[in-house]
Amino acid sequence: MQKVTITIPLDADTARAYASAAPAEKRKIEALLSLWMRELAMGEYPSLAEVLDEVGRKAKARGLTAARAALLARLKAQPAAKGTKGRTRWTRDELYAGQ
Repeated sequence: MQKVTITIPLDADTARAYASAAPAEKRKIEALLSLWMRELAMGEYPSLAEVLDEVGRKAKARGLTAARAALLARLKAQPAAKGTKGRTRWTRDELYAGQ
């Protein structure tokens, strides 16, 4: 297979790491990058919309309803007490109070 050189902008640390790699390591990096780009071009990965749909289906299957999701969003949106971090966990009673 004929090789073609392309230019890809990278951050300085990544470029430096590649430039300082041994020839064998560079060949491995090039092979992995080539495979990854070919897979992306062939569309073998799901789109973001497909991933989000799957996450939604799994959440629903595990019992996360729209009402519970809205409740969690409302609880997370409550302001934290001054000088403290916002809460990330609630008791079952807090989550299901008023239902």
